Amino acid sequence: MAGATSAPTTGAEPVVVLTPISAELGLFDIEFSFAGAVSEAVALIGLGDNQAMETVPAGLEPLLAPLLALESTEEGLARFRGRAMLPEAWRSQEVSFRVSYRAGSERRSTAPCRVELGVPELSRVPAWAIGATWYQVFPERFRDGDPANNPGGPLVAPLAWNSDFSVVSVEEIERAWSRQRAGESRSHGGWNAPGGARRATIYQRRYGGDLIGLVEALPHIESLGVSAVYLCPIFESSSLHKYDASDFLHVDRAFGPAENAGTVRRPNSDWSRADRYFIDTVLPTFRGRSIRLVLDGVWNHTGLDHWAFKDVADHGRESAYADWYAVRFDSSGELVGWQAWDRTNGSLPEFRQTGEGDLNAGVSSHIFEVTRRWMDPNGDGDPSDGIDGWRLDVAPEIGMAFWEKWRRHVRSINPDAALYGEIWFDAGPWFGGKAFDAQMNYPFAVAVLEWCAGASRTSSGRLGERLMRVFSHHPSHDLAQMNLLGSHDTPRVLSMLSRPNAAYDDGETASSLGRESLTGRPSAETLGRMELAVAIQSLWLGSPMIYAGDEFGMVGPDDPDNRAPIPWPDLDSGEPGAARPDPGVLGVYRKWFRLRSDGEISDTIRYGTVHVVPTGDDDAFAFVRALNDQRVLVVANRGPRPFGAGALLPGSMRDSSDARVPVLSTRFFVWTDSAIRDN
Repeated sequence: MAGATSAPTTGAEPVVVLTPISAELGLFDIEFSFAGAVSEAVALIGLGDNQAMETVPAGLEPLLAPLLALESTEEGLARFRGRAMLPEAWRSQEVSFRVSYRAGSERRSTAPCRVELGVPELSRVPAWAIGATWYQVFPERFRDGDPANNPGGPLVAPLAWNSDFSVVSVEEIERAWSRQRAGESRSHGGWNAPGGARRATIYQRRYGGDLIGLVEALPHIESLGVSAVYLCPIFESSSLHKYDASDFLHVDRAFGPAENAGTVRRPNSDWSRADRYFIDTVLPTFRGRSIRLVLDGVWNHTGLDHWAFKDVADHGRESAYADWYAVRFDSSGELVGWQAWDRTNGSLPEFRQTGEGDLNAGVSSHIFEVTRRWMDPNGDGDPSDGIDGWRLDVAPEIGMAFWEKWRRHVRSINPDAALYGEIWFDAGPWFGGKAFDAQMNYPFAVAVLEWCAGASRTSSGRLGERLMRVFSHHPSHDLAQMNLLGSHDTPRVLSMLSRPNAAYDDGETASSLGRESLTGRPSAETLGRMELAVAIQSLWLGSPMIYAGDEFGMVGPDDPDNRAPIPWPDLDSGEPGAARPDPGVLGVYRKWFRLRSDGEISDTIRYGTVHVVPTGDDDAFAFVRALNDQRVLVVANRGPRPFGAGALLPGSMRDSSDARVPVLSTRFFVWTDSAIRDN
């Protein structure tokens, strides 16, 4: 009667299906179906068969999990579903449940079913990643903890941390002009390109963000209720973003302590001082605060400075790495072209793939080596000294054959490592044990921001439909979805909300939108719409992610303008034009994200189901989170007038509660089904 999968039938007996989600959390779904009219169904869960009863001795009351009625495609078939989470003390014991249901005027009960929590490996997601709260860090612009290690030299322009990001200095222009004359410029466009001098200089800016600053900022990160951090690339690279690695085996020396002994290159793979700081200080400090750390894996391409690509450039067809990259040689064997992620002969040369969608054997072996190095640094078979997982850049660019093989390698090192794909559309084909546990959930961001911005093309009903399509996978994957609003690849949240009818991630930068897009302060209305988005993000199903700086009220259009240095309060020099943190915005983020660790509702918010509640108003969006018998109703109002949510509350609460939701605000209401029934 219980199992991981089962199809409802129209027989006389009810059908009960149990879907385990996480054995560690004691989390599972129950689905009940019956060929007939059913007005109510509730799971009664207890220790042993005899406790899963409607009537039990005092002190042994069962855990209640009222089931929600579902739509059925089969006429006359009643379907219900609910989610239960066992008390920690029960998870190692024999637990059973019955479903009590009302068919017509008769109360009935199913036979006992044993709770089986074994999750098939294809659907298993590490427990820590289910319902996590994420924080994304772009290291070079996060915090400068050690100015002595800041990068220098003719190819970069060092700037003061709290200088005006919107202004191009004379020194920057002179340096850029010198580089261009010397043929050393790597600017994204020339002096005559749109954006002029600023576009030609901004990618050479260095502000000195490093891992020392990350450690310093951990108390702030923790104050937001964060349980996991995703770090953009930290490996050796000459760029500010590090997506063009020169060596995956080493942390960039500018991110580690000053006075590094020098850059360590292949084949010497000893640990550098920056490597040791990451392993010996960063990871233990994170673990000490119970915060997980995930690194950015860029397995599709490298930079032109990567040791393997340089060898190909130097030795042509004779290079030992000639088959690593998608390259072309002339008749004499000299390198004449290559396929790159950004453009033909671009700065991000791509690794070669086989026809089956795997990476070249040499590349694959190297990536496996890199993976093990950071997951089990001392190589003793115990991954507790390594990172907690990976976020995979441009994941759809690499074939599934590689991802399936690599995932097995990762899980062989650490079964609790979590994997996240950068996929901008529904990532269902990569789930189910094939590649990733979840994705950077851009489909969530697009839907929520369009509605919160007041875009004319969306309504609350449309928002609900879009979100439910996004969250249509196995519950373990849906609960781990990394629900972002913005990232290092999109405009800042406040900037997107200030342009309600613009497309998400429209590519517009300050070059086209003007300096005001970097220096202007958001209106009160935009700030109100931001709080709507943050509230929905923090309370919706899945694992929300804050892009560092959004909590300080930062503005900025698309890359490169979304990557200004974080305006830390203690680093404010008072310089005119410098960005400053908005304490009101920080208060909003703390208010909503801390609810995910609030003792009263945190389990329901992190692990419960979600159900969209029709409001009859395009400007009012409502949903219910449910776990065991607790219910949390969330109502967001983007409209020009208050919304009365009383009709959405259970009967006994409608008259006794103030259910008014003010303009541009969100409220939530909490109750237990058992208390409502008692009333």
